[in-house]
Amino acid sequence: VASNRTSIPEVCEDAAVYCNPFDLDSIAAGIRKLLATTPDPKFLKSHAEKIGRRQSRDLRRLSELICGAVVKKIIMNNPTLP
Repeated sequence: VASNRTSIPEVCEDAAVYCNPFDLDSIAAGIRKLLATTPDPKFLKSHAEKIGRRQSRDLRRLSELICGAVVKKIIMNNPTLP
């Protein structure tokens, strides 16, 4: 059971049962739906692996952006550097 707010639906896609985190009836309905459903372990494993790959790729991109910005700042502050 996951929140239907923020980026949670984007990450979980169809691997979660969504609810309004501010509505107890919605949360209870989500729990009831989850308990009445038999999850497909192969689908859940595949989805978890996909999320892992996406997060790894996103972290790599973020690291490259941060490192590039730091190097640029160092060079701008030290014009004598090659």
